Amino acid sequence: MSGFVVSEECWRRLDAVFAAAAQPLRECNPALWFQTGRRSSDRVPLDAWAEFGRVRDPARTEDIVVFVAVVRDGGAYRATVDISTGEGVMLADGPARTLRVGLDVLSFVTDVESFLADRAGLLRAALC
Repeated sequence: MSGFVVSEECWRRLDAVFAAAAQPLRECNPALWFQTGRRSSDRVPLDAWAEFGRVRDPARTEDIVVFVAVVRDGGAYRATVDISTGEGVMLADGPARTLRVGLDVLSFVTDVESFLADRAGLLRAALC
């Protein structure tokens, strides 16, 4: 499996999933700070995150981070998602699976969306 490329459609869908998770949190916490990031490399073709803070304060670290990654492991690609504190304490370990090139990545974004919807209470408790 060489040439694993994450499509712009995948990045857009993942950004939309992160934004959808943030929306109800902004309603219960108008001071919520939220930003996303992404990068890719040959070994990690998809490395994306959403950072959430109870308030916007440059002196503070983020309170919650959602990490999504696709990592090359030999001839396969392993996709994972988790929710952690800003200090790196794991709060929820999401679905993980081995992917093939192509539409599997978009399918995994749907898994991420379901995972975040199922953990909405955890996010709300930590950020509202």
